[in-house]
Amino acid sequence: MIFSKRVFTWGGIFGLVMLTPMFFLESQMAAMGGPMTRPENYYGFIGVAWAWQWVYLLIGSDPVRYRPIMPLGAM
Repeated sequence: MIFSKRVFTWGGIFGLVMLTPMFFLESQMAAMGGPMTRPENYYGFIGVAWAWQWVYLLIGSDPVRYRPIMPLGAM
């Protein structure tokens, strides 16, 4: 139980730290890979990934209670 608590908590924190700046870097990402014709896809992906980091933190808060959600986070 302690292992899963640490893994999900640290995974959620790491994900939030890595994904949050990407909300403000759309123009730099477009400059690196060519014109971004669909920014809604970019923000949609970042938003869903960011929301799942909060789910990881939720699982990390009580792994036994949220055990049914764990397989969804691994997909």
